[in-house]
Amino acid sequence: MTDFVRPYQRAGAERNYLLLGRVLTVAMGILGTWLAITFATSDIKSLWDQFMKILGLFGGAMCGLFCLGIFTTRANGPGAILGAVAGAVGLFLVQELTQIHVLLYAAVGITLCVVCGYLTSLVFPRPKHSLEGLTIYT
Repeated sequence: MTDFVRPYQRAGAERNYLLLGRVLTVAMGILGTWLAITFATSDIKSLWDQFMKILGLFGGAMCGLFCLGIFTTRANGPGAILGAVAGAVGLFLVQELTQIHVLLYAAVGITLCVVCGYLTSLVFPRPKHSLEGLTIYT
């Protein structure tokens, strides 16, 4: 609520934020339960391999974003978002089109996110705010 709804002041009063938070919590719980039932009833030969695929898609992009923010001073918002999307899409293509081992999925996702995010950040203007204390270089 604080990160995605409150900045746009869409809900109005505090009571509305609380109600929306509760509704979204129930909705996410139902979605998570539905996904768990779907995985449990599907014809998956190895649940671990499926877990690693999904973890690679989302975890690789997330870790790539952290690496991009910590190890570069040039990264910016649009570059980070496009890097995360490119990392997830690229890793999906690698998963579908190659025979790379499942344990390398996260490394591929991280690498794609950092490289694409950094290169994309070069196209957009530098961040205007101070990076003091936010990267290993400042």
